[in-house]
Amino acid sequence: MYRCIAQRCNLRQSWNTIMTMTMMNSSCYYSSSSTTKKPQSDMDTMIELDNKKLTNNNKKKESVDMDEIKSIIDRIQNGIHNNHDQTSIKTDDLEKAIKYSTIQQFTDTVFDKVYHQTNNNNEQQEILQLKDTMIKRLTQIDNIELSFKYIFKSNQNNNQNNNNSNNQNNNFEYLSFISTILKCLELNQSLIQNNQNNNNNNKKLIKDIIDQVWRMIKISGGHPNTELYNKVLEIYAEMMDKQLVNETLEEMELTATRPNIDTYMSTFMLLEPETSKKLMASIKNQSSYKSGPNSYQLFKDSFNSFNNNKD
Repeated sequence: MYRCIAQRCNLRQSWNTIMTMTMMNSSCYYSSSSTTKKPQSDMDTMIELDNKKLTNNNKKKESVDMDEIKSIIDRIQNGIHNNHDQTSIKTDDLEKAIKYSTIQQFTDTVFDKVYHQTNNNNEQQEILQLKDTMIKRLTQIDNIELSFKYIFKSNQNNNQNNNNSNNQNNNFEYLSFISTILKCLELNQSLIQNNQNNNNNNKKLIKDIIDQVWRMIKISGGHPNTELYNKVLEIYAEMMDKQLVNETLEEMELTATRPNIDTYMSTFMLLEPETSKKLMASIKNQSSYKSGPNSYQLFKDSFNSFNNNKD
């Protein structure tokens, strides 16, 4: 009997301990509808203060002064309008502009400034820092898709009743965007050369972006022109990817997109002799000149002269 009483006492004591701990852990959460509050213990007060401090710190980390970002971008735009004056933007400010600019601000303004400043800066640490931030921003595929949506919306508003003009503008916008990818590749070339894993990641990223370009063109009812294909071939040649070059040339042939001298100049270093011969023949057959040397012949003569001088 005494043993049972002792067990009950121990059980009640354990229950009281559990309830006390539960009340302490939940003491910083009060119902907003409650009209009265129990006095808080020192422990309760400490927990509540810690919670408030943590919340305030998180808010500070998340907050971005958009007025400051706008001021930085305005300074960048003024510099570009003055033909990239000697005013250098601080690396920290450029990083903020890269991270928090809108898609339009990023593609129209920020990218050009970063590209110009990194090409005219001897501080390797700053260059690498900016490149790293740029790569992170450019790898946000959702942002790239948003920029396409912006392009489509702009074209629909400006050229609603002119399908031919709309298609030309789309191609111009895509060409501009692919040129940006090419500049990104050049900007990141040193990192690609120094890191094979990074090289593979960049190749995949760029291929994914170009696939999206093609997909978006088809969705909008357009089709890639020779100039667009040439830019893509230039990118793949920079990447030294023979397979992608050959696949793109085959796609041009299947879609009846006519190659030109620029097509050959972008790719000849990576072409097998048979493919090179076939491409040159295709360019030659498109010449519309009836007399005198055509563009093919002029190019061939210049190319032969170049090879002879090199030997």
